[in-house]
Amino acid sequence: MSPKFLFFACLLGILFFASCGENGDLSGTATDTENTVAGIVIKSDSSLAVGVTVRLVLAYKALPQQTVYVETITDSTGYFKFENVVADTFNLEFRYQLDSCAPESRFLRSLSLVDKSLNLGQILLQKSAYIKGAVNYQSDSTLNVGSHFSVSIANTTFETSILVNETFFVSGESGEATLIIAPADEFIVQKLHEMGYADSLIYQKLSVTLKAGDTLDIGTYTWQLVSLEVDTKAPMLTGVVLDSLGKPVQNVSVHVVTDLYGFSVKDSAKFDVQTVTNSAGVWVLRAPDTALVDSAFRVEFQQRGAGSTILTTGLSNFIVESELNVNASDTVDIGSVTMRKSSGFLGKIYLVWNQFDSTQDTLCLSYSIKVGFKGTSNFTRVNACASIVMKDLPALEQEVVYYSGDDFVVNNLLNGTLDRSSYVKSVFVNLPLGSTLQNQWFTYSPPTIEVE
Repeated sequence: MSPKFLFFACLLGILFFASCGENGDLSGTATDTENTVAGIVIKSDSSLAVGVTVRLVLAYKALPQQTVYVETITDSTGYFKFENVVADTFNLEFRYQLDSCAPESRFLRSLSLVDKSLNLGQILLQKSAYIKGAVNYQSDSTLNVGSHFSVSIANTTFETSILVNETFFVSGESGEATLIIAPADEFIVQKLHEMGYADSLIYQKLSVTLKAGDTLDIGTYTWQLVSLEVDTKAPMLTGVVLDSLGKPVQNVSVHVVTDLYGFSVKDSAKFDVQTVTNSAGVWVLRAPDTALVDSAFRVEFQQRGAGSTILTTGLSNFIVESELNVNASDTVDIGSVTMRKSSGFLGKIYLVWNQFDSTQDTLCLSYSIKVGFKGTSNFTRVNACASIVMKDLPALEQEVVYYSGDDFVVNNLLNGTLDRSSYVKSVFVNLPLGSTLQNQWFTYSPPTIEVE
């Protein structure tokens, strides 16, 4: 059996079949030989499915690229046939490709031969379910794993190969699914194994629920490699996400915020997906290292719709660091968080010589200010006096924080060499549900400007 890779572009990602296979026999219209599997594939509109890729998989391995299969393509009548099938049980995958995508598919699991043959009759394809997202990379290890990652769905033979921050699309069947994200370079994976990293740390998994015909946008997932030299004793975190009616919400992206003031944010914030909620609205992930927590942290939630639209957002209360002082085997339950329609903010921050006199001339273009909402991923850098436009914010009462956007000031605030109380200003606002809070004007007088 010769290696074979079939590449095809799907939407913004590049999907490819990651394994090895060989073409089956397309001749004949009936199972006229022993150990055969045959059938006719029909599209969801009841028309014949011509050119559908059919794969016979003996057994799924941990990763799609490790799974051995044979494949064939349906003929002009939608017919396919495999001969000389020797397995007692096997699986079939059907993919109908159209305009570089696979809009319809079908998965048949745990099939077996009956009297040395199996005629499946007509197989009706179903609308494919898609997962959309991107991968970000963080590492505490001395090994740089590079920017090439693979994203696949467990118990299928299909995956996509992407670069960091490149949008991916992978398709699967309706129902519960497990997304697997790992470095695509086999040499890197081998090195990680040699360094002592377990598969669970390399092949990171994300459980999601898919619906036929829909695209689940998980946002940006952070693939993080911890240093093995760090003796982590962080417990697990858990909680439940509910809608406004108190019902659990699944497929909500979860992000732990340890940088409450956004000091480490560059020019704009980024929500990094660390896990998603299951069908019961429950999420579980490892708590942050206490060394990264400055007295407290929060957990932020986003529910995405079509076109990456943020449908609803949620935000936990502040969780104090002392709550993490438990055994590593324990789980800290932060309780329930209610998802609500997101809000927006529109305002300006004026730089003035005297913070008690807002009528003075201002310094605008020559000075930048960082502004955001405490304990969220929503921070940005703007010129003083320029309009601040922010969207997809957690609604209701939030604390706006702002300070000098100068890199020297920000870096020293981050490492604690500057007095935070002298540079960071804040004000509480009430963000309206599903609407934008407008005409919010603040003043900022940095300590570096002498007041006469």
